[in-house]
Amino acid sequence: MHADRDKVCDGLFHDTLEDTSITKEDIACIFNKIVTNLVDGITKISKMNFSSKQDQNLANTRKIITSIRE
Repeated sequence: MHADRDKVCDGLFHDTLEDTSITKEDIACIFNKIVTNLVDGITKISKMNFSSKQDQNLANTRKIITSIRE
């Protein structure tokens, strides 16, 4: 998929904001604004109400593919 470092970090930390006490600010200090925005975007998608798990998975996939193309 030719993902760069920021996208790989996003994939690794996608549940960090939901499952730990780490904040967006912590991620920004350790990594950068791009990683922070990607992780935050994935977190927001997971908080949305979808009619099915498949719709949620498609939204996550769209977010990842869109970020890779940037």
